[in-house]
Amino acid sequence: MAQEFKPFGIGGTPAAKAHAIVEDIAAKDYHVADMQRDKHASVPQVRYKDATSMAAIPQSSWQAAGETLQQAMVHGRETRLKHGSGLDILQANLKSGAEPDLIANSKKRAMRVW
Repeated sequence: MAQEFKPFGIGGTPAAKAHAIVEDIAAKDYHVADMQRDKHASVPQVRYKDATSMAAIPQSSWQAAGETLQQAMVHGRETRLKHGSGLDILQANLKSGAEPDLIANSKKRAMRVW
């Protein structure tokens, strides 16, 4: 008789790793203090951190990205109002000769097939 040894999982199961990542994101971005998972319920019970302590927490990366996106939208709107849309700029550059008309140039170079 021989005894068989099986290696054990050092890092844990993929499901446990996924739950740890979800809890980390929920704690950092959504200020969740505690999540209680019940295997029969599809949605875990969540307890949030106090609103008074949330002022000391730095902004999450999602909020910073949202603010950056808002600033980019405002800047883009101002640029369109000032200079017109991209199509307007392209048409003005084609008329002034600042950019070559690629379609006209390709028609000149194309073979004529009768």
